[in-house]
Amino acid sequence: MSHLFIYGTLRDHEVCEKVLGRHVSPDDLTEAYALDFATFKVADVSYPCLLPEAGGRAKGCLLTGLSERDLALLDKFEGANYTRVPIEIICDDKAQMAEYYQPNQKLQTDGAWDLATWQRDGKGDFLALDFNIEGVRAPAHA
Repeated sequence: MSHLFIYGTLRDHEVCEKVLGRHVSPDDLTEAYALDFATFKVADVSYPCLLPEAGGRAKGCLLTGLSERDLALLDKFEGANYTRVPIEIICDDKAQMAEYYQPNQKLQTDGAWDLATWQRDGKGDFLALDFNIEGVRAPAHA
């Protein structure tokens, strides 16, 4: 499957392009959301996780146009703590299937996560401390 629901730091164009090592066309990104999910900040790091939450509506984007190479790079970046799994999302007012990165174990969270707030307050820490193309830094509690 070459459709990925991105809900966190990969929604930031700079981060997405650093991971993929190429330009990402705006045509390959479409606003989407996942019902009954919410995005939470993972404790001790500057990135989020997507967790089930009754009545939730997690904002994200559908990233299309991904090659097998792209998916391999994304899998490496997400690291051993996340696995790509299917999810139903709403995109262009239609339900459709995609994949997303699900934590392999229960993670401690530290409140809701929002892209704009992260870009303003957390992106610098993420790039300096957590970002690694070989796998993001795992939280201390993982």
